[in-house]
Amino acid sequence: MVFFIGIFSTPHFSMIENKFVANDREYFKVNHDEINKLLPKVSSIDNGDDIEAIFERKLNDFDNLGYFPQIYESSLQATYYALYILEALGKLDYINQTKIIDYILDHYSEDLHIFIDEYTHRYLNMNFPQMYYPLSSMLEIHCYAVLSLDILGRLDLINTQVSTSFIWSCLNPEDDENGFIGQPYDDELVSEFKIATMDNTFFALSTLNLFIDDWPGYGFYLNKIVPFINSLQTINGYDWFFGSFLNDKDLTLDTLGSPLFEPNLLSSYYAVKSLHIIDLVDTIRTHEFHTFLNVIYDEQEFKFQVSDISNALDIVATPIGLELSDITGFSNFSRTEVLQFIMNNRNSLGNWDRSTVYKYHELIDTFQIIRSLKEIGEISQLTEPEKEEIANSLTYYEQERGYSLLSNDYMSLETINSVVNSFYQKGRIGDLDISGLYELIKRSCVFDHYRGHIQIYASTALDPNIIGFRSYPIEYYKYGKLNDSDGLNFLSSHKSTYLALDSLKKIFKLNDLGYLYDLDKALNAVLDSQFQSIGNEFHGAFLPFPISIPQEYQTGYISFEYSFYAMKLLKLLANHLNLGAIESLSFNKTALYQYVKSNVYESETVTHFNPQYCPDIESLTENTYYMVYLLKELGLYDLNSQKIRNFIYQNIDTPNLKILYYQYKISEILDLQVEFNCSYTNALVQDLYSNEFKEYYSDLNTSRIEQVNFFRVVDMALNDDLQVNCEYNQEILLGQVNSITASFRNMILTDFGNQISVVFESPQLGVLNLEKQTEFNYYVDFLVSESPSNYPKVEGIIRVYDYIKEIGQSYVSFLTSYNFHSHGLKIATNNNSVNFELNVSYEFASGFNPAENSRVQAKIYKNDIYFDTQLFDRVDNYDHSCFTLYFEPEKDFKYSFDIILIDEYHPNGITLYQHTISSSEEPIPDPEPTPDPINLPNPTIGTILVFIISLLIPFVIYGVSGYIAFRVIRAIFRRKRKHSPMKVELEIKNTGNKGKGNPFNDIFSGEED
Repeated sequence: MVFFIGIFSTPHFSMIENKFVANDREYFKVNHDEINKLLPKVSSIDNGDDIEAIFERKLNDFDNLGYFPQIYESSLQATYYALYILEALGKLDYINQTKIIDYILDHYSEDLHIFIDEYTHRYLNMNFPQMYYPLSSMLEIHCYAVLSLDILGRLDLINTQVSTSFIWSCLNPEDDENGFIGQPYDDELVSEFKIATMDNTFFALSTLNLFIDDWPGYGFYLNKIVPFINSLQTINGYDWFFGSFLNDKDLTLDTLGSPLFEPNLLSSYYAVKSLHIIDLVDTIRTHEFHTFLNVIYDEQEFKFQVSDISNALDIVATPIGLELSDITGFSNFSRTEVLQFIMNNRNSLGNWDRSTVYKYHELIDTFQIIRSLKEIGEISQLTEPEKEEIANSLTYYEQERGYSLLSNDYMSLETINSVVNSFYQKGRIGDLDISGLYELIKRSCVFDHYRGHIQIYASTALDPNIIGFRSYPIEYYKYGKLNDSDGLNFLSSHKSTYLALDSLKKIFKLNDLGYLYDLDKALNAVLDSQFQSIGNEFHGAFLPFPISIPQEYQTGYISFEYSFYAMKLLKLLANHLNLGAIESLSFNKTALYQYVKSNVYESETVTHFNPQYCPDIESLTENTYYMVYLLKELGLYDLNSQKIRNFIYQNIDTPNLKILYYQYKISEILDLQVEFNCSYTNALVQDLYSNEFKEYYSDLNTSRIEQVNFFRVVDMALNDDLQVNCEYNQEILLGQVNSITASFRNMILTDFGNQISVVFESPQLGVLNLEKQTEFNYYVDFLVSESPSNYPKVEGIIRVYDYIKEIGQSYVSFLTSYNFHSHGLKIATNNNSVNFELNVSYEFASGFNPAENSRVQAKIYKNDIYFDTQLFDRVDNYDHSCFTLYFEPEKDFKYSFDIILIDEYHPNGITLYQHTISSSEEPIPDPEPTPDPINLPNPTIGTILVFIISLLIPFVIYGVSGYIAFRVIRAIFRRKRKHSPMKVELEIKNTGNKGKGNPFNDIFSGEED
């Protein structure tokens, strides 16, 4: 026979409404003055070192323990259990009492004037007929805090009058007989919340007993409470439970949780102990109660049973039975052997399991055993070493500030999946104990004969015969109204199934599980869980698992998260079973699409998913990612991505790791190119790291550690694109040395380890290795040669490699130049020709050089029509080249010359000058022919001188006039310099351009003649 604890709802269904809504959730925030106490987070080393430390811790933990220690949520209930145990053992000095006091006081609500925690909110959100949560009502949570302060001797820190008034307000005033309910009574409470229970009554009286010395003075209240308790004793019939006590009067509501169906020994304990507190035990039917004790006592093994379910809780039940025997005078048992049974059944942790058969060791088990041993004065049965072992065993339940209901060896599948995926992303799956992990996951898988398919539970170390935790830890038991809750948690769901199968796939063990269980049936179970009710707002969504309850109650189980995990699970199984794309599976895709779209919020600027509950930024961002994923997988994504991008940017600096991760995932899946501030995100993640736990907090304001944060950080660290920053000279001369300093980071990392290599890959320069110069900088110097291939720019890619895997890159480009010098264009003309002369040199970083591999040509136009192209002659000198051209124009034509330089840097040529001449001017007349000789008288000396002077005068006049004209023309040219057209029988146009980045800077430094 298999028992399920908290898996199914009670068979009673009724629509009720809880109108008590706690609106004060400030207890979850930590006073800023307490930050240093709360967060030993700030690390002085890089996030990469922190991540590596977690990897090593995980490996060491599994090697030494066989599991990854689980971190659970602290609770006031568990903290009270731990304090009671330590006080009973005389070991309170083992703990930091100040820290515990601070933890308790942080959960005091100034608005409600009581102590509350997450379990309080879970209680208030119960949506009957879903599972009732025992021992965690609003009243009981408050009582645990007060009782804890009493143990610590600090009741002076609270207003005891206010506290007692709250407790009395929880007494149900209806009828003449009644007890305490879980919250202040109100006529408008739904009927289930008005049901008085013995566990509420017991803890109320236990707490009131701290402040009341004279119970007879409270006769008005006792006259209601005592008859109520006695009315719960079963005195009819002859069943095994004859003489025992119920926990409440409603036979349809199981207020102590399954499988402890009432009546049983525990419900009887709360009844008898309540009467014992007020010294009225004699009012019960003692003989009948002894009959019950006699039935549940096993005289063969010297132990008590809790109910007719054999050995379900025998180790815990035995000291409780012993205490009730002492209180009521029952003696038909062997006390020595009973005590020996208790002492002989401690487990390997040093404390106790609940049962000799079902090996669960929740904190409540040891608490109830120690409580009874203390009450009957038998703590002395424990030796001092045994007391120390029990006290030390509490470290398994110890959290950063308080204690949890479960020990850390109950590992969640979410933690396993986080670790497995982190090692998978890192390429280190082989480092894990694959066989050990497979066995742990396999033990969480149970074939459900009732449903006909495999059921996978969210925690390891569950007993397959009785599945579930009797203390109902919130990590696995959180059903209720979603209007004031951030989600639902189930012990078994599509989420736990996906996490298990995904982990097995990553460690190459999914086929092994497939040999044991029919995974086709698992896939069909997911398909069967789609909610089909046309017209209902949830039509098309997925339930967390197939539920065989009336449809009108199924909506209470729907949370958008489980539609996401249903889709993830369908995709995984379809791939594994070779069923093709998810679109080929038989589920109502249109209904799912319409369900998603009906919950989309869109304004003029933003779009996000609106889950209609808990509209905090964390929930909105997480559900928006689920929305995007689902629509993408359905092939029906039709949202405004820019508005989703705007939604991310509105909250991009929220100091919350979960928000940051889902923002990153949304940007990744939609390729939004969201630019995260890497300096901010890097510092945030560093501040969220706990060096003590080797885990990450979720935000800076709470003590909430989510172990899935490890994978979130690893995912971003390994997959976020690097932001590579390169510094270098943007422009250099050919032949000069340039330097590149590269640094890189992503959202998480600044240092990527010693295996990182950085290279500059350039088609011009080849592959250059950058050397690590500082913790974050890589550096290289390189010479850019005068090769024309390096002109006019050098470009390439900085590539960052993790071993051989490229993890980042950045484009690099810088301009190169050389200074081109032309020492002026010289033009000489005569009657029949034009002579051009041009001196050219290149200036590189090494100095001046001739233009050896270049040529200059003149493109000639006659009357604006292309005529010819002629090359200049070149003579190379030491530091320049001289180009000359001789040209004979024809008469009566206009000639234009485009003088073009062609070299290796400008293979298509560049025009240096433009020049125009006209050949229509009158040529200088030829000299007159020499006349024939005439007989003249013989010349005298004077005649000869006159003749010579007459010949020289024209030459002098022409010479002076020419010199003056030359000076005038040169002055004009000096004013106009290089860029002005020159027109004296000719026109020269310089086409050079000077300016920044022009390789011909200062090329016309010479004069034009």
